[in-house]
Amino acid sequence: MLPFPVYIIHLFRASHRRVHMDEQLRLAGITNYSYVEAVDGRKLGKEDLSLHCSPDTKLSFSELGCYLSHVRAWEQMDRDGVEMALILEDDVILSTDIVPVLSQTSRFPPNWELIHIAENGYRLTPHHVLNHWRRKKLTSSYQIGISMSSRVTGMGYLVHQRGLKRSLPRLRKAVEIPVDLVLFDHDRGSSFYHSVKPSLIFLRRDIKSDIRDTKTVEWEKRPNSLMEKIHIFVFGSILNFLRFFPPPRRIRMPYPRGTIRFRYYLIRLVWDYFFRRR
Repeated sequence: MLPFPVYIIHLFRASHRRVHMDEQLRLAGITNYSYVEAVDGRKLGKEDLSLHCSPDTKLSFSELGCYLSHVRAWEQMDRDGVEMALILEDDVILSTDIVPVLSQTSRFPPNWELIHIAENGYRLTPHHVLNHWRRKKLTSSYQIGISMSSRVTGMGYLVHQRGLKRSLPRLRKAVEIPVDLVLFDHDRGSSFYHSVKPSLIFLRRDIKSDIRDTKTVEWEKRPNSLMEKIHIFVFGSILNFLRFFPPPRRIRMPYPRGTIRFRYYLIRLVWDYFFRRR
């Protein structure tokens, strides 16, 4: 049993998913869980779009429903007043190590806000990389540290009250991008978060996704402003300048030299060391 509650985002009409999750949680030894009714994106209309979306939104209705469902789970956690909680989607497979690993709450980094524990949902993504500073061992096989790579999936993560108070107001703003990009994508200025390596939650691929559909919310994309063009030019110049510096020998680099990913990794490393160490 975990020392904190578990909230499972579940679309009540998909009863087969509830059967699957009940079995997964029973095998993992988790009993303190509850279901949060998901927002059905197929039932959203134009009134909901005008209420929740911005003119730059380009999402499917199911992605919008997924976003609002995560917000609903966070609000439920806020109403219950718990210190921390695990948020899960209902199409995941749980590792048998999830309870012994996540029970080591005393070993979590101080002042953590979000801890990502799921496998990336996409194949063409950077390697799972943790910052070299203040990396900790949870068990002999699992580590936790500041994530250096975008974990583009919201299948499973831990939320502390600190993260809830800082991120929930931002999540309640007008929707522009999927919720996993808001929380866990470095390229879009995501929240400060840690990650467990290796992952403890995996996608069940034999269940059809309710997010990917053909009905989308689309408005004309606005052109980049002058300030955005300046930011792109300055950041690109910094990347081109960094390619002339060799990588440190004692640090195992996750990306090939000379690539955008490698140069971006160096910027993230320096940024996390000076500004985001906790």
